[in-house]
Amino acid sequence: MDRRIHFALIVILAGVGPAHAKWVSIEAKGDWGGRDFWCSPGSQPEHNVCNVNRRGYVAICWDDRNEGWPFPNCTGYRSWCTYKHITLTTPQDGKAPPGDIYVCTP
Repeated sequence: MDRRIHFALIVILAGVGPAHAKWVSIEAKGDWGGRDFWCSPGSQPEHNVCNVNRRGYVAICWDDRNEGWPFPNCTGYRSWCTYKHITLTTPQDGKAPPGDIYVCTP
């Protein structure tokens, strides 16, 4: 058997392959002011906003906050998330009520 095929079979059977980015809750609340690049309705981040180019970026979600929407597509929703051009190492400086923090991970 060709060595490349053998290696590919081992990788497939072992479940190893390219990592898929996803939002992971850090089980903490907080807020950062500004630096939003998108928002979405719902109490959890949309999976398609997290990708390998946004690894480490932060999303903050609220279950009952009927204000503060950074973009019109979230206006009027009580549960919504905002996506930030920051990482967890950025000092928190937001004045909004703390929301659930998620990080985009590979």
